[in-house]
Amino acid sequence: MAGFGRFSAPRRVLHKTVPSEGNTGSAERRGSVSFSVSLPMETTECTLSVLSDDTGEIRNYAVYDGKITLSCEELCGGACDGLFFYKFIVKTQSGSYEIVRAADGISDTLRDRRDGFDGAFVLTVYEKRNNPPSWLYGGIIYHIFVDRFFRGGDEPCREDAVINGDWENGIPPYVKKPGDRLDNNVFFGGDLYGIIKKLPYISSLGVTCIYLSPVFEAYSNHKYDTGNYDKVDDMFGGEEAFSSLADECEKCGIKLILDGVFNHTGDDSIYFNRRGRYGNGGAYRDRNSPYYEWYHFTEYPEKYESWWGIDVLPRVMSDTPSYKAYIFGEKGVIRKRLREGVGGFRLDVADELSDEFLSELKTAAETEKKDCVIIGEVWENAAEKISYGRRRKYLRGKELDSVMNYPIRTAIISYLREGDCAAFLKNVTAVYDEYPPEAQSVLMNIIGTHDTERIITALAGESPVGKSQDEKAVYKMTDEQYEKGAELVKAAYLLSMVLPGVPCIYYGDEAGMQGYSDPFNRRPYIWGRENTELIAFYRKLGEIRKREKALFLGDMRVVYIDRDILCIERTSGSELICAVVNRSADEYVYSSDMVSEELICGTRASKISIKPMSCALIKAPDDKNEYGVYKTI
Repeated sequence: MAGFGRFSAPRRVLHKTVPSEGNTGSAERRGSVSFSVSLPMETTECTLSVLSDDTGEIRNYAVYDGKITLSCEELCGGACDGLFFYKFIVKTQSGSYEIVRAADGISDTLRDRRDGFDGAFVLTVYEKRNNPPSWLYGGIIYHIFVDRFFRGGDEPCREDAVINGDWENGIPPYVKKPGDRLDNNVFFGGDLYGIIKKLPYISSLGVTCIYLSPVFEAYSNHKYDTGNYDKVDDMFGGEEAFSSLADECEKCGIKLILDGVFNHTGDDSIYFNRRGRYGNGGAYRDRNSPYYEWYHFTEYPEKYESWWGIDVLPRVMSDTPSYKAYIFGEKGVIRKRLREGVGGFRLDVADELSDEFLSELKTAAETEKKDCVIIGEVWENAAEKISYGRRRKYLRGKELDSVMNYPIRTAIISYLREGDCAAFLKNVTAVYDEYPPEAQSVLMNIIGTHDTERIITALAGESPVGKSQDEKAVYKMTDEQYEKGAELVKAAYLLSMVLPGVPCIYYGDEAGMQGYSDPFNRRPYIWGRENTELIAFYRKLGEIRKREKALFLGDMRVVYIDRDILCIERTSGSELICAVVNRSADEYVYSSDMVSEELICGTRASKISIKPMSCALIKAPDDKNEYGVYKTI
């Protein structure tokens, strides 16, 4: 019979790491970590070999009876944190072997001994934060691209801006081919007052935090080309609207996270001023400008370093002392906005910012507001990330509280669309083994962003490969694709909520908005044309998350996965909640000897149906409950 039983689901583990505080692949520096390994019967000697990624030093420790405990301070050699690769070297009468991670990234394997640490296990030693942003634990984030959410006021239009009045059918301007120039000066009129008017709707989704796309003065509609960090853009309502939004959010129990774009500014900015909008000052027009030292000119003034060669985004030398003082000094941008009630910042292109910059920014932010949150835009495994030839230290306690969870987005889409179990397990294992618990608690669990395809399109739409920009601009899913996609979106959102972290809703995903990636994922919100069934599902999960603490405080385990069925458990004390996704064309049944409750629809029974292409969230009587999920005959 197809399916599984809870306690009979297969597991294959040769070794186990148990920190005194942390999870299997991370440990707090003031604690210790215990390693255990299952050895072949003919073993004559076992050694734990540990490589410090920071220093290159290799230490070897004798292992007796398959167990050894080390203090993290000993591993770090006096440092506050570290990243370590380790393996077990096993000698037997027949030869020398080593136990490392298998190629699937999930299980362990015994192989012939070799030099180096390729395939080795990973251990992150981190410094625990005294005042973590616990206000975000168990919350839900709503990500808003301001210009496309809702028109709430009557803000003045800049002379060189263009207003597209077709909110319902307007298509954002786009380039015909990569490398073409686009002004990005077409606006649809969304503003901060519009967000205020829609706060009741946002609250109804269970949202506890709003993450805003950049709001500071800038030429473009996206505002990633900052013109003035000290001023909220007038077309968004200016400082008055921002202050009102902060006040109204506080009344609703909602925090604000701002988008911090600190790797580059706009060329049309008070700092660079290439176009002369800000008078005769600015680095481009005046070598004596206080901002001149922020930029790197190779041939003044026309040739300068820019982000990815995009000349409208001159790159800032962010480690320049005067720039750091401007951004996070006592009177700087970060501390000013935190004083105004902001809960934290998401840092754009964090890979481009130095460890020193990130560390000093975080220290300054915590000095101003001890429980603020700093989240980085990092697309890969942040524990092992290498950028520009250097291993990054994002999650070791001094730089970022957490990151955007792109690896899990990839895992969710790969599984739901293709049934790719290996990709799902590999990404889930890497993230939740190697990230410290504090980082996991505030992971931004995205399934869609302003940089990616709309989730419904990613799950069930046609591939964009081979399509022209004109074709992408007008593409609509068929009714059959859309119906399937809506069911898969429910499963994707459920998984983003059940996996450790904070689910993040990209505006309109909950309403069934379609679209390929930028700019087709940035259309105006479809007010009055929403998928109400999908919104009701999001609201229901928001209600459940508020009352079921196991969903964000509990331990997580992937109980079972195959191409058809996925089951993930969260347990806290005696509480047990399991999420089941059925991506097959067959009905499955959750079966238990005791009555369980399906939390989404409210069914209470010992047997609960899980229909084809659907999902369920089931609360069992206690954590010792035996259950199974089987295909109906």
